[in-house]
Amino acid sequence: TTPSAGWSLVVLPDTQYYIDLRHSLWRLYWANSTTSNNLTDIYLNQTRWVASTSSVLGTRLAVFVGDLTQADSHEEWRVFEEGLGHLSQGGILYCLAQGDHDLGYEYTGVPPFVFRKAANRKSRISRLTAAASHQPHFRGTFDGCIANAYYELPVPYFTLLVLVLEYRPRHSVLRWASHILSARREQYAVIVTHSYLDSVSHAREAQANATQRDGSNSIQGNSGAALFDSLVRRHSNVFLVLCGHSDGEGYLLSRGSAPGHVVHQLLSNYQQWPRGGDGWLRVLTFDPSADTITVRSYSTYLAAHEPRSQLVLRHCMRGPQCTATRPHVDLSQSQVWYANQSEDAPTDAREWLNSSQVGGGVPSLPLVQQGLD
Repeated sequence: TTPSAGWSLVVLPDTQYYIDLRHSLWRLYWANSTTSNNLTDIYLNQTRWVASTSSVLGTRLAVFVGDLTQADSHEEWRVFEEGLGHLSQGGILYCLAQGDHDLGYEYTGVPPFVFRKAANRKSRISRLTAAASHQPHFRGTFDGCIANAYYELPVPYFTLLVLVLEYRPRHSVLRWASHILSARREQYAVIVTHSYLDSVSHAREAQANATQRDGSNSIQGNSGAALFDSLVRRHSNVFLVLCGHSDGEGYLLSRGSAPGHVVHQLLSNYQQWPRGGDGWLRVLTFDPSADTITVRSYSTYLAAHEPRSQLVLRHCMRGPQCTATRPHVDLSQSQVWYANQSEDAPTDAREWLNSSQVGGGVPSLPLVQQGLD
């Protein structure tokens, strides 16, 4: 349950293997773990769960962090849209980020994947623009597609600004995003983008443009580190970044450029865990009266919580009513004990969890460096 003035935001991480209908690549890893022909029920049960528990959790928003599909195919988008229907019927608003599996598919003929992804920025996510833009919290896009969009949601004590950015956002997109943030300095901003934190380095993704061995992920854009330096740290109303892509869970607390500006950065991605993620999702419960955001992980497939994943983040959410006014958040009270003056707080091992720590997990594909054009 949530506090009286509290509310929840649910993060649905990379759903690609649940909706892997074009190539059924999930069978390479988990063919013997289920008798089903696909894993779509895991995804559809997630969206049903979010809708059915909304009154208990006070759920105001569902956020998808990208890789909504495996192959950007019509049949996969149809299933994804069915899940969105569950949310809409339950009165749950949503925001959608685009991942590298949701764009730029090209045929290669090279097994086992046969196609490469993110070779260009063409994407069928545009088919969802009409439905997403008819939601009451929708405000606008960069170029008419919801891959880059912003939303405003009134919640107790403040208005939540959600800014969704494309996979490897271009410089022009970051200039647009900076304008949106500058024009809404009084709002509390969340940035949602697919690739941002790196679960191997426990830091922001540093490689500006990395490609897989089959030529996938060749599009050019900003890395997580560049996104932080050029946008996140420069706008003191940004307090939270949500992302996926990299394997597992992660949390990083960083200082912005302005005095007292802190940013909570949360990674959630279970695609390499058994059965494409076992229905794991994150529930962020905001309690403005206590200035806390409690993060919990829950599997709708296993009907289980993961106690190792629970975090309590401290952030002032009541403006001038806060005991320590918003620009002077006490970093020492954060989940990570901020004992020095460096940009990033030292992380605790429990805040990073990957597929190697769960039975039945599989490794991600290796990456190699790709230079800028």
